[in-house]
Amino acid sequence: MKNLRKIYWIELFVWGVFLLISCSEHRTTTNYYFDPVNGNDSNKGTSEKKPFRSLSKISALGIKPGDSLLLKGGAVFTEEFNLTCRGSESMPVVISKYGSSERPSLNGNGKYDASVHILNSEYIEIRDLEISNDAGKSIPGLNGLWIELRNFG
Repeated sequence: MKNLRKIYWIELFVWGVFLLISCSEHRTTTNYYFDPVNGNDSNKGTSEKKPFRSLSKISALGIKPGDSLLLKGGAVFTEEFNLTCRGSESMPVVISKYGSSERPSLNGNGKYDASVHILNSEYIEIRDLEISNDAGKSIPGLNGLWIELRNFG
């Protein structure tokens, strides 16, 4: 009888530990760094010292809730910034700057429909960026920042 009771408590303990581990929420987040001058697209892009160069790398990253896309402060990005991802209420995806008090500039110079196009995404925070898409003349449908929901929800 004593052995059965001991086995019961061991089983109960094992199940308790299993439930505790499976119910706890542990998420790893990643900061991705971009520098259009000193970056290199063969870098991992996960440190300030080894940033990506091209914003086109974003589409292959598999952005998760809590991840950050950080652009070099004071740098000028002239390529499109396209993003489709989902953050969460408690862990938004952040698009911001690093390395300098100056804002990075995203300027499409009128070459794209939008300098920054956020498609079918939610829980995104955009801060400390300068966004423009000046073509030098008025062009209908030209956007600096375009947030679009297409066949979503």
